[in-house]
Formats: sequence, structure tokens, C-alpha cells
Amino acid sequence: MNSFLMTAAMAFLIIGCCVALCVRLNVGSVVGFIIAGAILGPNTPGLVASNNVETLQSIADFGVVLFLFTLGLEMRPKQLWSMRKTLLLQGMGQVALTGACFTIIASLFAVSWEVGLVLGLILAQSSTAVVVSMLADKHELGTSHGKNIFANLMGQDMSIVLVMGIIPILAHSKVEDQVGLLEKSLVFVAS
Repeated sequence: MNSFLMTAAMAFLIIGCCVALCVRLNVGSVVGFIIAGAILGPNTPGLVASNNVETLQSIADFGVVLFLFTLGLEMRPKQLWSMRKTLLLQGMGQVALTGACFTIIASLFAVSWEVGLVLGLILAQSSTAVVVSMLADKHELGTSHGKNIFANLMGQDMSIVLVMGIIPILAHSKVEDQVGLLEKSLVFVAS
């Protein structure tokens, strides 16, 4: 049997079992996905060996594309326009503010401002899939705070386009120096 199909079937079986068990235990489907990810991940021993990382990445990318497609089907341009203020001020504003704060913190600790900015822009992002799933499980997606959270997440998702454009520009200069500084800043943030 094809290696990709075997890996995909095993991954879907593990994901399905973990999600079904967590939903049955009333913990939520998101916890099931996290447990399945830990079981299937490349750094954990399990049924899917670490040499199938590329296959698992393909399956994960396909899942993300399906999720974004589903969000796109549910989003109407009129609805997006009505969320513009929250989307810009809260979503994109939060990303910009976090990036600015990390830039200042990086400068205070003699780390390159570019590294601080990139780290801040990355850490400002939230997982739309996880939050929307949690809101949907609790039937809170249609409430006022659910709509507010969703608009915030959409602003963060839209800012990714700008972040992906900024990172190569900042990385163009002194790549070797930046990698060392990024490692230092990650150690600082983790501690």
C-alpha cells in the first residue's frame, strides 16, 4: 500500500479516536486535537515514525486549507465590512503594539531591534482554529463577545500577510548575526 495513504489513514484514525474520546469526556475537541498532535508529532515515539514528518506536514497543511476555506464560506463581505473597526483596532493594532513592545524590550537587552520586532509580531498571533472551535463548542460564536473575538482573530490573520512581507526584508541583512540574536531572545523569553 502507498506510504502516504497508510500514514494518512493512521493519522486520521488517531485524530478521530482522540477527538471522539475527548468529546465523550466533555473536555472539548480542541484537547483531542492537541493530544493527537502530541502522539503524531515528530518528537514523540508513536505509531507514526519521525521519518514521515513531510507526510504529516502535508496532511496538516490540507487541514489548514480546509479550515480557511470553511471560514471563507461563512464570511460575507458585508459582515467583514461591519467588523472593520474591531478588525483594524483590536486585531491588527494588537499585533503592531506587541511588535513595538518587543522591539523596545530587545533594544533594552542589547538585542537587535529587528529580532525583537519579528519575535513580537510572531508571538502576537493567536490560533484562529483553536479559538473558533472553543467558541463553537460552547455555542458562543454568535454572541457579542464571540463576534468581537472573531473580529480580533481575523485582524491577526490578515496581518500575517504584512508580517510575511516584513520578515524577509529584515532578514536580508546580517543573517548569521540575526540567528544568534534570535536564539538569545528566545532563551530570554522562555525563562
